[in-house]
Amino acid sequence: MRVFLILLLISHLLVLTSCTYQQPKSFHNVLTEEDSIEIRMDTSRMVTCHSQRLQMSIVHPSFLHRQRVPEGEPFELFMFNDISLVVRKDTIGSDLDNIVRSPGQLFMGMGAELVTATDRYSIHRGNEEGLDYYAKVIDDGNRLVTLTLRYDPKHEYAVRSLRDWIDAYDPLDNR
Repeated sequence: MRVFLILLLISHLLVLTSCTYQQPKSFHNVLTEEDSIEIRMDTSRMVTCHSQRLQMSIVHPSFLHRQRVPEGEPFELFMFNDISLVVRKDTIGSDLDNIVRSPGQLFMGMGAELVTATDRYSIHRGNEEGLDYYAKVIDDGNRLVTLTLRYDPKHEYAVRSLRDWIDAYDPLDNR
């Protein structure tokens, strides 16, 4: 019996030494900032916050953190690394009386490409100061809300789901 156990032990040692464990390829990869951002967006949940400044609720992905904005500014700012989301609200009849151009016209004046336009909103895409931007201007007849996503062009793939969210998001829709 003792000989059998010794032979069994030797055979297991031979099997173990002949097998080499190869770590899966993904463990050899270095997690980059782009991967990190994509992972955060994929695992992010939507958070609702109320803005006293804009007198409205804003839904945003939880990985974008609300920033302090100086008093009197008509926008809220949410950021993560080199990705930012600005939500701006102008009320027709007060703020807009002093504005010569609408936000959509301003984007077009900056050389933005018009991605899509409906009676209710327009979407623009462009580049300014080395950052790409994707903006949606929503007009309900009383208010204009502008959602502007700015990001480093190296995050183009990672922010695709965030652009899709902006396409579908309408903070003025009370349904």
